[in-house]
Amino acid sequence: MKKSFKVLYFNCKNDISRNLDYIFNKSKTYNEKRGSFAWGLWHDPDLNKSGCTKNKEKAIEGYSRFMELVGENYGETNWYNINNIPSFNNLIYTVRHKKYVKVYDAAKQRLDALKNS
Repeated sequence: MKKSFKVLYFNCKNDISRNLDYIFNKSKTYNEKRGSFAWGLWHDPDLNKSGCTKNKEKAIEGYSRFMELVGENYGETNWYNINNIPSFNNLIYTVRHKKYVKVYDAAKQRLDALKNS
């Protein structure tokens, strides 16, 4: 997918039409729980995920949207290896020697921290 985008982008004849701005709240990702959480996680200036420019406001937007989509009783765990991110060590619980971090708890913790910094 990434390679096909590059081919299309660099072969575009109309340079004026090139627009790489990604508007989160107008994207398909905005209505997807995994995408919204990832938007927050990768933009989070206090975490070590690479690939996006760190931006506090974008991180807040992603985490907030994720929490809106899933609600506080959401029980999924360990998306994007969050169980191995030191910032979430306080959220780890163990079952049969395996570490888990609830995605909702991670988003809430980071959202609170970002809003209070």
